[in-house]
Amino acid sequence: MATAMATSTKRRRPVRVDTSWRFTWRGLLALAGALQCGVGQAQAVLGPTDGAGLGQAAASADESGTGTRRSAPVAWRLESSVMVSDNLGARPSAEGKDGGSMLRVAPGVRYAHRGAQAQWQVDYSLQGQRYVRTEQQGKPFQNNLRASGNAQFFGSALTLEGQASIAQRTRSAFDVQRTFGESALGETSEVGTLSVGPSLKWRMGEQWRGRLSHSSTVTRARGTQTGDANGQNTQLTLEQAQRALLTWGAQFSHQTSNAVEGRDTATTQARVNLTWKPDVDWSVGGHGGRERSNLQSTEQATGALYGLNVAWSPTPRTRAQMSGEHRVVGNFHTLSLDHRFSRAAIRLSDSRTVNQVGFVGGATGTTNYDLIAAQLGTQVSDPVERDLLVRQRLAELGLSPDALVANGFLSSQPSVSRSRLLGLTYQQQRALWTLNLTQTRTSRLVAGGLGSEDLANSAFVQSNSAQGGLTYRLTPMSAVRLQASWQRNEGENAALQRNELRTLVVGWQWRLGPSVQVATGLRHTEFDSPARPFTENAVLLTVEQRL
Repeated sequence: MATAMATSTKRRRPVRVDTSWRFTWRGLLALAGALQCGVGQAQAVLGPTDGAGLGQAAASADESGTGTRRSAPVAWRLESSVMVSDNLGARPSAEGKDGGSMLRVAPGVRYAHRGAQAQWQVDYSLQGQRYVRTEQQGKPFQNNLRASGNAQFFGSALTLEGQASIAQRTRSAFDVQRTFGESALGETSEVGTLSVGPSLKWRMGEQWRGRLSHSSTVTRARGTQTGDANGQNTQLTLEQAQRALLTWGAQFSHQTSNAVEGRDTATTQARVNLTWKPDVDWSVGGHGGRERSNLQSTEQATGALYGLNVAWSPTPRTRAQMSGEHRVVGNFHTLSLDHRFSRAAIRLSDSRTVNQVGFVGGATGTTNYDLIAAQLGTQVSDPVERDLLVRQRLAELGLSPDALVANGFLSSQPSVSRSRLLGLTYQQQRALWTLNLTQTRTSRLVAGGLGSEDLANSAFVQSNSAQGGLTYRLTPMSAVRLQASWQRNEGENAALQRNELRTLVVGWQWRLGPSVQVATGLRHTEFDSPARPFTENAVLLTVEQRL
């Protein structure tokens, strides 16, 4: 007893509180655990706020019966994942595999606002990852951002618009290729793009209206200057204000691009537009004028500019567009068809376009989010509600929103891309099938180039890809998933500039309540290239919690 009393009378050391903030992995994991606990407690107090499912979310309506879905302006989420791989470092088979694990914690937030004078939506996530027992040393933190918005002043006369994005992109089409969203090696760069500018509208009597707009765009890639550029675009448009069977107008535009590692380019266009709209379902338009540009050479070239476009939308489920244009640097076109059946959706597109400095190829930068949003575009017109449906569909398919349908590359010179895309989605009572086929051929406009980018060493880069998936719902809360993908990249020197990536994923996902989703999977990867072929087998575990 005396010993107990002596122990109780000992002086306790004062507790020191370290107020400095350091980004350590122990602190990051502790923060993730605290966020998950806080989300669970808040969910218990507030009740279920998410997880209604695709069909239920589309049918949600407000209490007034207007049919407009009232979504929460702020939605938090926390995603934690573990990947165990027998070759995380993508080491060639002849050198022995480099096994290891990757731990990832990705808190994120989505904010949407719709007001009378301002509308915007922001989706941001910070991904922290740690490599364990492997020689691979990847980026410890990655940012992903998708934001857009506009604000109106003086009624609707003055509008300020802006867009911003941050995503992980491959630097070269001939380097090691990996599946986005699950692993990112040193061959990728964090590419950020910001575009902002005002537009001014006015009326001239009852017959005419005008619009003057200007936008500034900045593109930066972390770890490299390839693809870094500043751009300016100014447009002046005059057109008839009242609807008529035949309308016409005029447009003047001036666009410049200043590349850090490339040359400066400028394009000026002046044209007259004519539109014939005999019915609400379709319209025919044409334009003609002059163009002055130095995209194809260091000297300015002047020539004729003319084109034709046709749009047809017989039903809310069907949209078809066709356009062709002759410019100083060549002939270009765009063909697209979107149709939604009762249980399926199809998207066809064929285009030949000019690329400015930045990220090119990769089916002209089409992401999984863009493809699903295009397929659901005829189903939901409201942008906020469509965003919720797209993310719900991507979660069901187990796809990352920012992952590209096909990988591309960074370039510091203007180029021309010919892209073809076929997207299919078929939904049964329990099964969801998807198929995406793409082909993109990107060619340089000027021979040679600066640095070691792909178009400086090859006249063209061609990418063919195929991606198919099946999600089968076992119960209302669980499903199995099968996903296969293939991509082949080729350059001018096919013996050295080529690679092929094949991936197969088998997984199981289920919901633990209205806001928690767990997914597991097995992945097999085969990569074939002259310089660094490898194979990999990995086990994946992901837990996502939403509020």
